[in-house]
Amino acid sequence: MFYLKKISPLLKRVYKAYASRQHQLTYKGLQITVLPSVFHPQIFLSTQIFAHFLDKQSLKDLKILELGAGSGTLSLLCARQGGFVTASDINPAAVDNVRLNATQNNLTITAIQSDLFNDLSGQQFDRILINPPYYPKDPAQDSEYAFYCGADFGYFKRLFSTVAQHLEDRQQSKVWIILSEDCALERIALIARSNGWWMRLVWEEIVLGEKNYIFELG
Repeated sequence: MFYLKKISPLLKRVYKAYASRQHQLTYKGLQITVLPSVFHPQIFLSTQIFAHFLDKQSLKDLKILELGAGSGTLSLLCARQGGFVTASDINPAAVDNVRLNATQNNLTITAIQSDLFNDLSGQQFDRILINPPYYPKDPAQDSEYAFYCGADFGYFKRLFSTVAQHLEDRQQSKVWIILSEDCALERIALIARSNGWWMRLVWEEIVLGEKNYIFELG
């Protein structure tokens, strides 16, 4: 998203018009529909970077949660590897989008509308994947939840204080979160530490001059 912040107001308006329409794409052999207001997995490259990382992981027979799933692209890749996948998103259009993409790719995914873990009570997972919003602003509409974490970083405060309850095994389960140099990394890491988590770098990739990182919580 670093490069999109630097484009002109005109191009931002063009993107807003583009995102208001439904789009089709093919990615790693998957047929992906992107519904209006849903985070686009090709324009915003964090999804593809996360996919590169997941290609190196063994996910078969694991219980996996994609938190903030958007179009569900990562969930589809995990399901195709043989994982038992739950995809959640606060945006109801994204939940519909996941179900649509699962059906058209003949994959099984449980899609749930949830604000973080609010509607996942009692559920625990072996792997949790998080492509979070990280700009400090309060979202004003459903589509903005993919970008804004709250003016006081409330998303991360709630995330790090509750994620442990949803791990199948605190020692063996893994939580992976993707961030970029364009966000307040030190502030987010501080919130993590205040809730008993350390962020260990497990993947780094530079795209269009921007460094992107995947951290594993521990």
